[in-house]
Amino acid sequence: MYSFDDGLSSLIGALERHLKNNIPIQTNLKITRLCPRTLSVETSDGCRDQFDHIFWTGSTRALASVLSPTDDVVQSLRSSLDRVHYA
Repeated sequence: MYSFDDGLSSLIGALERHLKNNIPIQTNLKITRLCPRTLSVETSDGCRDQFDHIFWTGSTRALASVLSPTDDVVQSLRSSLDRVHYA
């Protein structure tokens, strides 16, 4: 098991920034390698990136197609991510 300090609030904040800036959110990816020191990850599609740019959680899989950034969308994300468990 691996946990990040303030992981959930950091993830929600990053998702909100991505939504507000219309940056695509990648979901349904398996993290195959993670470096805790640099927070870099390698994913099942062969990409390498920083952890805060790649999101792989059960609750966010359904959010692959994100609607335009509105307060309702952000609230929906918060609600979904409140149920995320990291393992």
